[in-house]
Amino acid sequence: MNRSRVRLIGLIVLVLGLASAEGIYWFGERAAAEAGTQDSEELANSIQLENQRKADREIEMGFGKVYVMLIHCENWWAALPGYKKAAFSIAATTILTAVLCFVLAPQLRQ
Repeated sequence: MNRSRVRLIGLIVLVLGLASAEGIYWFGERAAAEAGTQDSEELANSIQLENQRKADREIEMGFGKVYVMLIHCENWWAALPGYKKAAFSIAATTILTAVLCFVLAPQLRQ
């Protein structure tokens, strides 16, 4: 394979992947709005940390700030609806694949 072909594949993967992730996200938001669910309100309630400060401080003393941040990210991810998880996963995989194509392309022969 030559450089231009790998770059073209990376571009096609990027465009199609981001478009599909956007479509999944948009259709999921539309379906959630029609169903009348309050995903954003539930997410805001789950992220509030009223009584978490003391527990966070104890965890931080034992394991560090990065571990506390990982716990909060895990809680945020668990609170997301399925369509948002799918859209974010597809977008991240698409971006990683496209970057890999763009990085590998200059190392190939003409």
